[in-house]
Amino acid sequence: MALPFDLPAVSRGHAELAAAPRRLGAAVAVAAARALSDLVGAEVSVTGRPVPGRALPRPAAARIAIDLPALPGTAILEVEPALVVRLVDRMAGGDGGPAPAAALTPVEATALELLALAALDGACGVAEVEERLAPRLARATAEPAGALALELEIAAGQARGHARLLVPPAAVRALRGPADLDRRVPVPGSLRRGTAALTAAELDALEPGDVLVVDPPADGRDALALPGGLRALGRIDGEGFHVEETEMIERHAQLPVTLEVELARVDVPLAEVARLEPGSVLALNLDRRGLVTLRLGERAVARGELVDVEGAVGVRILSLEVAP
Repeated sequence: MALPFDLPAVSRGHAELAAAPRRLGAAVAVAAARALSDLVGAEVSVTGRPVPGRALPRPAAARIAIDLPALPGTAILEVEPALVVRLVDRMAGGDGGPAPAAALTPVEATALELLALAALDGACGVAEVEERLAPRLARATAEPAGALALELEIAAGQARGHARLLVPPAAVRALRGPADLDRRVPVPGSLRRGTAALTAAELDALEPGDVLVVDPPADGRDALALPGGLRALGRIDGEGFHVEETEMIERHAQLPVTLEVELARVDVPLAEVARLEPGSVLALNLDRRGLVTLRLGERAVARGELVDVEGAVGVRILSLEVAP
């Protein structure tokens, strides 16, 4: 999809990020810090920040693989060797401030696994993480494709440093959990009664005062049409619409609903529409920041911006337009 402006880059993992994974991530950081504090013997703090773009390799980092058998999948924890050395010194009774090291000794590598085990034990105390991911230490170190990169800052007294957690998109998606039907954006419905078939010439000739003859539905019932092909059949009277036959909405919670991405709107006279042909050009007032509107039918449900999701075009939600 060629556009006359560049799009900000977003990894597939970051594209899956929503409120629930952010909340669980904050809970994991607190739980992991508490577990590390018990092991290190000093108060540990862990803060994280998601990075939108693709994670670039860090060959100098010490790597720990984390198996996610509930998916299945693998996450990767990358830690500065200097941070590991400082934490080991702190565990040995030092102040956590020795000279940095470029590589880990076998003892320090084993200590890193012990630290990772403690952090995982704390993370698994968050019920949703244990249930949906079941993280365990592993031996594989291949970087997950399209990973969400979380930049971590870890502090234990004077021992301070950085790490990075690479989370596969499937794990971020799993942490979103099931859809909350009570909080979803309201969907538009339309009441329909019969049809009227017109030719293009008849449609073009319509004028105020004309009367269309409507063909009633075969069973005589009106229909409440909802997105995704759902319908409720019933009858209209002075009190409203009385439902006689319907399908359970809960059964179709995962039914795809088509959202249209509106780049721009143009007012085109009907006569000009009739003259359109291959090679015609319509002037568009495109927003150069890539701002778009997401529509469900004619209802605007969200505002967003176009982003590059590893070669595909995505929309990052900026605000929701929830009808009262």
